[in-house]
Amino acid sequence: MEIEKQQERHFSVRLSDKDRNRVNRRVKCILDGRKAASGLSHLKYDDLEKLETQRDGVRLIGIPNGHRADEIAVELHQEMPWMAPATEIIWRAMRRSLREGWPGLRMPPILLDGPPGIGKSHWARRLGQIISTPSAVIEATAENATISVVGNQRGWNGS
Repeated sequence: MEIEKQQERHFSVRLSDKDRNRVNRRVKCILDGRKAASGLSHLKYDDLEKLETQRDGVRLIGIPNGHRADEIAVELHQEMPWMAPATEIIWRAMRRSLREGWPGLRMPPILLDGPPGIGKSHWARRLGQIISTPSAVIEATAENATISVVGNQRGWNGS
């Protein structure tokens, strides 16, 4: 009975406009500090939203041994032998990751350049499938300013 009476009582605290503004300024200061400490303070809201999926980290893709690295390279090469230079870069990266003892696979950025229809996108997607990693496609052909790939399209023309 006593507990019910206590639960029925509601307490409310009314803050003055001055105090409310002070609290809001302090909250903004704390949030700005957290954003600056994250190293992401230079990003726009849309870009931060895209990164939200990585908030809890990412799963590292590892190559268990050199034999598996060889199998992956052979599989890619058998399907698309004309992409041998790109396949060799990946194969060397897999072997180096193993040799250096890195916890996950490290690959250098690769720009696949060539005429339309030779299998550049297919090769990249196939690599993602073979090593069981998600992939994203940046379609540069529909873009009139390829500078968006480096993330600078919003203000490039004013500089």
